[in-house]
Amino acid sequence: MIKNGLMRFSLLGALLIFLMTACSTPRYSHNGSRSSSSKTKKYAKKTRKPYIDKAKANRSTTNRKASVAKVDKLYLRLNVVASAEKFLGLRYKWGGKTPKSGFDCSGFTSFVMQENGVNVQGASYHQSKLGKKVSKSKVAPGDLIFFGKGSKVSHVAIVKANTGNSLEVIHSTSGSGVRVDDINNSNYWNKRYLYARQVIN
Repeated sequence: MIKNGLMRFSLLGALLIFLMTACSTPRYSHNGSRSSSSKTKKYAKKTRKPYIDKAKANRSTTNRKASVAKVDKLYLRLNVVASAEKFLGLRYKWGGKTPKSGFDCSGFTSFVMQENGVNVQGASYHQSKLGKKVSKSKVAPGDLIFFGKGSKVSHVAIVKANTGNSLEVIHSTSGSGVRVDDINNSNYWNKRYLYARQVIN
């Protein structure tokens, strides 16, 4: 009897020890991972990297690059106009390609563009094949405008400004050398207008 009682007491003690040991094991979080101590949590917080949406970051970088390119293009256009204005009043010279000799129309556009890193060469007819066509209402400073009769190109000019009502160009004319004309308000130039080309990409 005493023996049986001791055995029961021993079993009960073993059970209590087991339960106490089980209660002291580390707890698990809801996702099945073992809970960290406060020290581990602090370390994890310090070293945790922020989430980066790579697709969004790439879009943002692309947009920034596009904006920078747009600004650079605008500066280039304005620089082309500023370069052209330096030669206002310079005499006309048929076949002339430098300020020293004087310019004809294509020599003038070619020199000004080359001065700004834009490759434009040849006579006005050859220049009329460069770049892409743009409507008269959408031409911008630095674009080229071509004049002639029928479909034959005989003259080229650089756009200075387009306000809608007026369309100013800088060109080297046989009568007055390098000058500014508003072709929308000039019967002579308006009726000879053929098309415009965008050579600054």
